[in-house]
Amino acid sequence: MMSREQADAIAVLVHTLRPEWDVRGTMTALAQCREREPSAVAIAAVRAATTESNRTPAVIPLAGPHWDNPGVTRAPAAPAPFDPTALGVRQPPEVAARGVAAARAALRGETP
Repeated sequence: MMSREQADAIAVLVHTLRPEWDVRGTMTALAQCREREPSAVAIAAVRAATTESNRTPAVIPLAGPHWDNPGVTRAPAAPAPFDPTALGVRQPPEVAARGVAAARAALRGETP
């Protein structure tokens, strides 16, 4: 379900692409799409706005090529957790071993 904030953002984006489409009219059209997935609405709205033969934003909620295969069926998955090894920075084994030994000593309450 699309929130008011998401609809506002989409309407502003559409207005930047088609300045002659006012934000208020675009919001009226987007209100008819409020039960759809916001990412699919955004894609359809951009496609509608970039099709010169579309005269007004009223076309956004209507069936048409701007809704065909939007490529997004649901919100994207959460990003994978940060993996520092993906950066390609590797410590030599002896440096890593010293770090592990120091961490274990600290856990036992020992000072290096």
